[in-house]
Amino acid sequence: MGNRPALLAALALHAALFLCWSPAARADPPAQRRAALHLHVPPDTGACMAEDALASAVTERLKRPVFVMDKEADVIVDAQVEPIRASHRWRALIKLTTPSGAVLGTREIQSKEASCRSLDESLVLVIALLIDPDVALGLAPSVPPEAPPALPSEPGPPVAPPAPPKPSEKSPPPRPLVRPKPAPSSLPLRFHAEMGAVLALGLVPGLGVGAIFRATLTPPHFWGIQVEGTYWPQHSFTVDDVGGGFTLAYGGLGLCPSELEVRMLRLAGCGGVKVGAFTAQGFGFDASNTQSSLLVNASLEGRARLRLPNVPMAVSLGLGLGVPLIRLKFFYGLPDGSTRELYRPSQAIGTLDLGIGIDVP
Repeated sequence: MGNRPALLAALALHAALFLCWSPAARADPPAQRRAALHLHVPPDTGACMAEDALASAVTERLKRPVFVMDKEADVIVDAQVEPIRASHRWRALIKLTTPSGAVLGTREIQSKEASCRSLDESLVLVIALLIDPDVALGLAPSVPPEAPPALPSEPGPPVAPPAPPKPSEKSPPPRPLVRPKPAPSSLPLRFHAEMGAVLALGLVPGLGVGAIFRATLTPPHFWGIQVEGTYWPQHSFTVDDVGGGFTLAYGGLGLCPSELEVRMLRLAGCGGVKVGAFTAQGFGFDASNTQSSLLVNASLEGRARLRLPNVPMAVSLGLGLGVPLIRLKFFYGLPDGSTRELYRPSQAIGTLDLGIGIDVP
């Protein structure tokens, strides 16, 4: 906590530079600009600063009334506060728009602690800078200087006091204050799609090589949803001058509840189920046939995804562990009527995949 003044000073400098370089804020902001405030926090939590407390803190910093209704505002400040999954921290996405919806600028801040209230001081400072940077940084007074007192003039004739209202007249009751409806969440919908190569041990005889396509969709405030399709071309295996060619294709569906983002690197953990068809075609027999079996595997995967600079693309590396829920066994018959096992997949299957694809935003 000892370095908080330095942290706030650095945040103020960064926000001031942001305002200077923002195309919509290159001109001086209008004097005494009025704003409407919309604060969105996760439901069913009291751990974050309330909208009324935030408005009061910004008003106190600018030393003048700032916030009004949407229809009376010059600008609208929309602040979205959310937890960062798997990192036990919080972040705030702040957007400044005109009443017509034109975006003047955006800003993102992250907490260094696990408490949502650790964002309070930074949130107040950034919103104050967006509304009135000169006053927030102490470069201009919050109100214009008072005019000098007028010289006394000769007293005029006495003015009669206004007549009291008639008893029958009644003042209209005050109109209730209607709070504007909160704007919908401005958090982005993340999407990643890739294709690449995958290696497997324990799935087909020897080292299997296949092709994979995978797509992950991450809605706001929910886990990532992952779908994939994998194809393994025919892999031959022989025993005692006879053998089989094994071909495999399956699709997968999973969830990614664990995600950690560090600069341009995103780490994720996923779990799901893969379902497909395992086909074996025999050769070297007097009568060869083809056998197809249902494959159902449970899987756990860890993946690292690195975004490429200046383009919406990323490369990924993944490790996976699969466990068959249905044990398969391929065998062949001998002339004496007995059977001999040709191949069965392992009880634990390891995979390694490498891919490249699009990553937005």
